[in-house]
Amino acid sequence: MPHIYYMEVKLPILRLATLMVLLQMGCMGGCSTSKKLVVQQDKPHERMPFASFVRIEATHAIQACKSEVDKEGKKKEECTVGAVKYTSSGAIVAHSEVDPSVAYALTAGHSCQEKIKKKQVYGYSLSTVASTYVTLSNKGKLKAAEVIAYDMTSDVCLLKVKGYAKNRRPAVIPIADNLPRMGEKVYNPAAPRGIFGPGMLLMFDGYYAGIGFNNYMFFSLPTKPGSSGSPILNEKGELVSMIFAGFPAMENIGLGSNLGAIRSFVRDTTVSAEMDSWAKMNMSQDKTQTITTEPPRP
Repeated sequence: MPHIYYMEVKLPILRLATLMVLLQMGCMGGCSTSKKLVVQQDKPHERMPFASFVRIEATHAIQACKSEVDKEGKKKEECTVGAVKYTSSGAIVAHSEVDPSVAYALTAGHSCQEKIKKKQVYGYSLSTVASTYVTLSNKGKLKAAEVIAYDMTSDVCLLKVKGYAKNRRPAVIPIADNLPRMGEKVYNPAAPRGIFGPGMLLMFDGYYAGIGFNNYMFFSLPTKPGSSGSPILNEKGELVSMIFAGFPAMENIGLGSNLGAIRSFVRDTTVSAEMDSWAKMNMSQDKTQTITTEPPRP
């Protein structure tokens, strides 16, 4: 009987000891009863391509001419030239495969459009005689740029940005394959009123509202002059649209160019620009070879 009593008392203890051993074996990888559950927080800001943003500065030389007839009946024309400056936003969307010092920037079409075509104002004939473009990066680097093409239907423009050192071009912002979902959160790096500088870039966030009139994309994003051309990004850092307009009466509504139109425009314009660069480079090499080749000796 004492033996039976011993087994009845010790059997639960034996089971408990066995359970403890099994638990310890399962925790040999380093678990702890006091360890807290860690929730991984998404950090979309870490995927935002800040270095790919550029502020675009356009300077337009405007000529004003006025014709008068002097006392002798001869027609006399006097002209003066002044400069008008504009700023807009943009983003690097492609690299040149032909020239490693070149990248392509997307901005709004009206940023590249001739500001003043020839017209009469108060007796003066006004016209744009020259335009220059430069881009400013968030590192304070200025680069010369030229307009490759623009399309006012979608209000998009592609600039050729020149002068990058080897392997120092900013990363390309990828263009998304699909539209965002209605109500999806989006991000908008921009330089409204030209507010931008080395080490500083304003980042706005809002939501995608859908496609409205003229196939434009609508967003709940603040817009001001200077925001035109700024990229609209999803949480992956992909470009889904580009700001080109807003509503003065309600500044928290932004209009964006259609994603499909952007994708087609960038693809077609980049291919055309690359073919032109390749042809010019080969022509230059042919001329160099012709000049440096010694004439045959008699």
